[in-house]
Formats: sequence, C-alpha cells, structure tokens
Amino acid sequence: MAMSFKQFAIDEDHIVSVGSLNGSTEVPTGDDWCTELNDQFTEEFESLLLSPEVGYRRLYDLMTTYNLALPLFAYPIDPVEGEHIYLIDGVDAQWFLYTAYFQLETGQYEFYAEIMDEPSLNDLLILTDEGTALDT
Repeated sequence: MAMSFKQFAIDEDHIVSVGSLNGSTEVPTGDDWCTELNDQFTEEFESLLLSPEVGYRRLYDLMTTYNLALPLFAYPIDPVEGEHIYLIDGVDAQWFLYTAYFQLETGQYEFYAEIMDEPSLNDLLILTDEGTALDT
C-alpha cells in the first residue's frame, strides 16, 4: 500500500504541526477560512521582502487572526531559498500550509504561502519537482 505524503513527512520528521493560540486542539472548520487566509497571503506577499524571516513573521501575524499558532523558525532558514510544509489538523479535515521563498538578484525575496488539502499539496509537489515555477 502506498504511503501518503502526510505519513511520509511525519515518519521522516519533515513536517511541523500548527497549533492553536489558546492551547486547544480547535482550529477553524469548513473551507471558507482557507480561502480567506489564502487571499490574505496573496495580498500580503505581493511585494518583495527583505528577508525570509520577514515573510514568516507576516505569515505568523495573519494566522493568529484565525487562532492558529505557526511555530516560527521551526525549520532552518536558508539564506537563498526554501520551502516548508506545516500540518493544520482540523476537526473536520487536515490541511497543509505550504511556504516557499527565494532570493532575487536584487537581494530581495519573493515569498509564497498557501493552505491546501493533501491532494492539492501532492499535485503542487509534483509540479515543483518537475521544475514548474509557482505562480506567485
């Protein structure tokens, strides 16, 4: 039987869970919060950033409005490029926060973040493995 991405990532210690700010296991339910938050990510990361840390700080701030606590700097920050995946374990579904950033020749960074379900994440990972650029 094939292993799901989530199980692989957890087994290989390549994924960090997002918790709630108040310590409960409650995270938003339904799909509307994902769409709203993804729209905010798109708007927030429209302009270039000075560092990946700035992107993660903005991401953290946006997620707190939905009672989600992104573990800041749970992964090492590469100074040139990086991509990270976080698990959001909801009551009615599991979601994944995918983040990616890369440094431009100007020294500034493009940053991308999106919350998605597992099939969408698998599709995205296949595209990035094939060298297809993300639409940021």
